[in-house]
Amino acid sequence: MGATTKLLDLWQEGAVEFVVCPRLLDEVGRTLLDARVSVKYGLDEADITEFVERLREEGVGFDDPVDPPRVVPSDPNDDYLVALALASGAESLITRDQHFDDVSVRGLRIISPGRLLRRFRES
Repeated sequence: MGATTKLLDLWQEGAVEFVVCPRLLDEVGRTLLDARVSVKYGLDEADITEFVERLREEGVGFDDPVDPPRVVPSDPNDDYLVALALASGAESLITRDQHFDDVSVRGLRIISPGRLLRRFRES
């Protein structure tokens, strides 16, 4: 079982919260619908729609950030994620996106699912 799946299990158990906004929910849906992802994980459109709706209902919802500051040099389309995390007071931005590898933001830990799970086990 991969780190992302384990993190989703922790969310379902109430051990972590996910912060969401409409733009992020749309991105999650589009990404999961991509054939490379949906086939790999055996997801059909109904599964994906159900998952995104559950995120919408059970995640901590915020509006889309407006005019987020430029902080992700290699992908300006990811700037909204940093703005969302900061606006929500999130402890961490959890991502496997390599665009965040060299990004540092004061007051925000940017961490992969695997590293976050290791920290959970250590504490």
